[in-house]
Amino acid sequence: MVILARLALAGEAPSPFESGLDAGSSSDPLAEQRARALQAMAEANGQASPESTPPQPATLRDAAAAQRKADEIARDPTRARSADEAEFALDANHGRLRSTPAELEARRLATDPVHLALTWSKRETVLPAIGAALWLRPPGPRPIASDYRLQPGDLVRVVVWGGAKVNLLVPVDGNGNLGVPEFGPVPVGGLTQSDAQVRVAELVRSFFKNAGAVVAVERAQAQAVTVVGEVVEAGYHALPAGGTVIEALAAAGGPLPLGGVRAIRVTRPGQDEQVLDLYRLLLEGDDIVLAPLPAGCVVFVPQSGPQVQVFGAVRRPALVELKPGETLAEAMRLAGGPESFADADTIRLLREGDDGQTLAHVTLAQLVDLPARAGDRLLVAGRASLAQGRGTVTVVGAVRSAGDYSFTAGMTAGDAIAAAGGQLPEADFQHAIIRRHLAEPRQLELAGGVTVPVYDDLVPLVDLATPLEPLDELVVPTAAPLDKQLLTVSVKGEVIRPGDQPLVPDMTVRDLVRLAGGVAPQAEIEVADLVRNTIDEDGNRSVERARIDLKAVLLGDPGPTLGSGDTLVIRRRADERVTVQLIGEVRNAGEFTVPAGTSLSAIIALAGGLTERAFPEGAALYRESEKAAAIEHLRDLAQRLEGAVTVNKRRLSDAPLDADRAGLQATIANQEAELVRIRTAQATGRLAGLHFADLILGKANDLQLHRGDVLHVPTRPGTVRVLGEVMSPGSIRYEGEMKPSAMIQRSGGLTRHADEDRIYVVRADGTVVAS
Repeated sequence: MVILARLALAGEAPSPFESGLDAGSSSDPLAEQRARALQAMAEANGQASPESTPPQPATLRDAAAAQRKADEIARDPTRARSADEAEFALDANHGRLRSTPAELEARRLATDPVHLALTWSKRETVLPAIGAALWLRPPGPRPIASDYRLQPGDLVRVVVWGGAKVNLLVPVDGNGNLGVPEFGPVPVGGLTQSDAQVRVAELVRSFFKNAGAVVAVERAQAQAVTVVGEVVEAGYHALPAGGTVIEALAAAGGPLPLGGVRAIRVTRPGQDEQVLDLYRLLLEGDDIVLAPLPAGCVVFVPQSGPQVQVFGAVRRPALVELKPGETLAEAMRLAGGPESFADADTIRLLREGDDGQTLAHVTLAQLVDLPARAGDRLLVAGRASLAQGRGTVTVVGAVRSAGDYSFTAGMTAGDAIAAAGGQLPEADFQHAIIRRHLAEPRQLELAGGVTVPVYDDLVPLVDLATPLEPLDELVVPTAAPLDKQLLTVSVKGEVIRPGDQPLVPDMTVRDLVRLAGGVAPQAEIEVADLVRNTIDEDGNRSVERARIDLKAVLLGDPGPTLGSGDTLVIRRRADERVTVQLIGEVRNAGEFTVPAGTSLSAIIALAGGLTERAFPEGAALYRESEKAAAIEHLRDLAQRLEGAVTVNKRRLSDAPLDADRAGLQATIANQEAELVRIRTAQATGRLAGLHFADLILGKANDLQLHRGDVLHVPTRPGTVRVLGEVMSPGSIRYEGEMKPSAMIQRSGGLTRHADEDRIYVVRADGTVVAS
């Protein structure tokens, strides 16, 4: 109990089982887990173990550091050094210890009516005390009030500017002086922050006319108070400046189970004793108990008055403390009074007597005349809910608003469905049933001759006029989904959007073509095929194909009515069209879509002819089929060359003579170099050896274009290129009827490595001629 009382959640009540544990017990795993958690947190913040000394930060800086550490762990659990430290870290936003699953379950059971009906009379079931969460959070730093008066031990931030630059934390010494560097001590003891600032500023200006100063208390000296009586850890405790009785109780670990909070006595130095009732703060909001405690103050927590627990249908189920002579009616008031659904005439009173516990039934009015006794327990019963009464019917399944509805005499299934908002489109009312609760059970026979009582019966639903009885449950199932293929038709071929379309009643071929976006430009618009799957009486499946007058459909005729699974096939027309691209020196370059079989000269004429700068002798036609063939040829050539290299390497390893080995090595080197050239070669698909100038001008047999052909007509060049083993490779000016030898001479002649027998000319049309 000692450990649990100190570690219960701030802002939340302890579980009903925590307060009932014996104070001397040390075998509770939850208590041990809590203790290990605070031990880890205390070590992380440089504090002592909570079992050895209570949390007493020597200064507000230490308390703030502990709070920041806990906040960091709450925001990022990976920064915790142990699982316990992470689990019980202070929540950064709510300032409270996190709950374990066991505690959360205990709290849920504390307000669960079914659980309380079974456990409320047990002595180990203890409800949380009113206000316990207030003093179960360790005291932290408080904002420094504007009227706070400086005292020895305070740390003050002093900032000076103008003539001298000072920005330091300076303590107030035992004589109440503030030692400002370069200016000397300033008496500030007993002054407010604003008065202290004026005094320091006057001192600074006596040295520098335009200087100024700011004084702010950053850390006030902690107040030492004494907490005695029925608390977990009596003794001296350090409170932050401005600390109240709440912080004093928290520092002392909170009241013991028998500690009272209705008559706490506070003695301030030089003043009369003050008696505080914390319930005035908790239930009425009276802040008289929040007056700051000065240093040297004594707080005494007496034993509590009669403690009464109020369970059940009340607004605030709790353990309440009463003053001597108060009645159970006051306990009911402190518990918030009965809930709206409470049965005021059915209150059970469990009282401790000489012969043990005795149970009595009382009414709310009788509580006024019943003096409270320590250990009394009250259980306020609640009236039956809607689901527990017999005035309802339930509608579930495929309806718009399933749930419980009021039963009226003569109510039918149709009335219940109407009350539930009607059926959903997917409802299958033909298979609806009624689950009826029987007053007398029927015997259900199981295997082995065993019988069990059954209180439910199923009533098949005939129609909407079937009468209902109280507590009936009307179940409207959802219709089984149909096979999607049975609800679709399909269109394939030359349409804008081929694919499946949903089948609707009286759907025609014209509707299907419209849903597919219409026919494509290349579609055969005269006829189409309608493919239909049929099943005869013997279950044999067959396929029927019918011709559809597609042209009539496109002109407005609806065409045949479609059935499930039908497929409309629209073919491509025979006059296939091809798309070719013209680039370079043509008057209207771009893509052209023309009928298949269009010739090269025709497409040039369609593009407006060539420009004056055109060089038809160098025109190039690129074709995808040629490119694919070239790629395949290069791949085949590379494979064969790889095989030759492998064979030669094997022969090299078996060659007996050095001369043979040298020849094989040279052959392998040449083959590998050729293999690299083949692998890096890029196939273009260019048709070589065609006299495009004659083709374009109509002087040679014309060439038919294929789909994807690209014709490039370059600009007439004024140069020729001389490459390879010449002294100055590059381009030279073309002067007409120039011979290869003249071009070589203009390039500086051949190098000494040149092979005069292997000089060749690559013409603009792609053909290669030996010189």
